[in-house]
Amino acid sequence: MYILILHSSTQKKNYVHANPLPGKRSAKADKFMREFSFATLVTIQDNKPFATHLPFVVENRNEQLILQTHVAKQNPQWKDLKAGQEALVIFQEPHAYISPALYEKQLNVPTWNYCAVHAYGKPTII
Repeated sequence: MYILILHSSTQKKNYVHANPLPGKRSAKADKFMREFSFATLVTIQDNKPFATHLPFVVENRNEQLILQTHVAKQNPQWKDLKAGQEALVIFQEPHAYISPALYEKQLNVPTWNYCAVHAYGKPTII
């Protein structure tokens, strides 16, 4: 059994999302991660992306964002975490198709509305 703690300091890029100041922590993004805590952990394995879908506990400790989860020993991704490579955790939830019929103007194309937060950091296994 392995527990991942992904430390993200406020000194480096923590998030990439639709925010006027990308790379900065925001209370809105922190709240989003707590509310939609089932996320995708992404690492690189043999020069290819490797992803696992996991529930996370999100908390702030001493001005650091801590993402905690369990990675099963049978999941080979724990070796990437042990190696100390930077990891990406993608939080996403609300999304919806937006039909052109919803717009007032006739000439519109369909689109997709969604929310996502990307958290980057170096993991610690406990």
